[in-house]
Amino acid sequence: MTTVVVDVQRMTLVCDSLCTGGMQFISQKMFTLDDGTLIGVCGVMNNALKFVEWAKAGYNPKVLPTFSDDSFEAITVGPKGVHVWDSACVGIPIVSGVFAMGSGSHYARAALHCGRTAEEAVAVACDLDQHSGLPIVSKTYETVAPRAVPRRKAPAKPAAKPAAKAKPAAKKSPARRK
Repeated sequence: MTTVVVDVQRMTLVCDSLCTGGMQFISQKMFTLDDGTLIGVCGVMNNALKFVEWAKAGYNPKVLPTFSDDSFEAITVGPKGVHVWDSACVGIPIVSGVFAMGSGSHYARAALHCGRTAEEAVAVACDLDQHSGLPIVSKTYETVAPRAVPRRKAPAKPAAKPAAKAKPAAKKSPARRK
């Protein structure tokens, strides 16, 4: 399995990298879409990767992926907030706090409860969960800047009439002393 933690306030996704099953190896568990959305996955990787491809294609509810079973979870961090997903392909919003999933999630939540950061929580899970391992990958969602649009020039203002020159004030003659 794995350990994935999201800090909703920071919009930060943190994952371990160990893939387990019949063998163990380091694998990618975090993906980034064109709009900057981050996806973290855990569970059966072939199902998780089908979900990632479906998300890349635009989350079309009329064309759902076919999964071999329902043993995966995904979390997205992007412009519409944080959502957790499973094989039903319905995003459930997470609106505050910190979220953890995967086989090391209990260890990560305990570390978070003790005041650790999301990155430190995944490190604790990697130490204690045999199905989570280093290296840790952490990324914060940043909005993708919109394409620059040239500014229109402001319409020309009508020429103002020149102000009439004021007549100079008449000079007062100095007061005479008597």
